[in-house]
Amino acid sequence: MRRVLLVSGLAILGLLTPVHADDERAIFAAYCVGYYKYTVQEMQRSLNESRQWAQRDADRDRAGWQKVIDTSQRELQGEMLGLDRSRNDLAESLSTETSNNVTLAILMAERQAQDDLRSCFNEVAPRQDVPPSCKRVRRCREAENVRF
Repeated sequence: MRRVLLVSGLAILGLLTPVHADDERAIFAAYCVGYYKYTVQEMQRSLNESRQWAQRDADRDRAGWQKVIDTSQRELQGEMLGLDRSRNDLAESLSTETSNNVTLAILMAERQAQDDLRSCFNEVAPRQDVPPSCKRVRRCREAENVRF
């Protein structure tokens, strides 16, 4: 509990200090790194499960499982490209004069994206408005074609 309060307090302090355009870019890139890291991790987990199911069910529907695995691998490769792109954006936006507050904000942005994505999966229900967590993570996908 103390750790959560300490991190929250530091985050608020970080918000009180002025943020430069490069710092904002770094924070957004870190958010997208967090988003893509979690997405890649979950897709790898799903792909491994599909492979296990394919081995168990190989006698009945080998072609069907192979199609699922091939599609999953292509999608995973696309997400890994997004992760690489976000990491490059983050590296390019970091200056040698990055303050501790910005470093903390970058770390928190990455974690926030992972939390938002987890929350988005849990919040979505039929006929429900898009939750705020889903709207926030969608920014990384929308920014995919826009270079800083």
